[in-house]
Amino acid sequence: MTGDKIIQLANSLKIKYGTKDPIELCKNLKIKISTTKIKPEIFPAYILHVSENPSIVLNEHYTINSQKILCAHELGHALLHKENILNQFKGDSSSEKIEYEANLFAVALLFNRSDFKIDILKMNNYLLEGILDYNLKLKHT
Repeated sequence: MTGDKIIQLANSLKIKYGTKDPIELCKNLKIKISTTKIKPEIFPAYILHVSENPSIVLNEHYTINSQKILCAHELGHALLHKENILNQFKGDSSSEKIEYEANLFAVALLFNRSDFKIDILKMNNYLLEGILDYNLKLKHT
């Protein structure tokens, strides 16, 4: 899918459901969300496609705002990469494209294009991922 189409998809969901909250969007789209307490450096979040409706697993060690960021990224995978049973980073060029698309979707969902001095379509994956990662915080224990 092209970058324009990914941004269009994120914007159409915000308009249709009246929210940019990815957890609320998952409820509307019948995507199950569950949590795990696995070490966050192992799995911050992931998605499983084992039935008709995918399931997103978020790590409880992150703040709720961070969980929403992770959820937005995984929602991108759920909508854009239905053929993958388990989304895991493999480090090859096809997974780089998949990660770029999920990061672009998440940034388009959570932010407005006017929030940035550069058009998000011109951002590479490093920058998109940096925007998302900058906002990830673990809960204080």
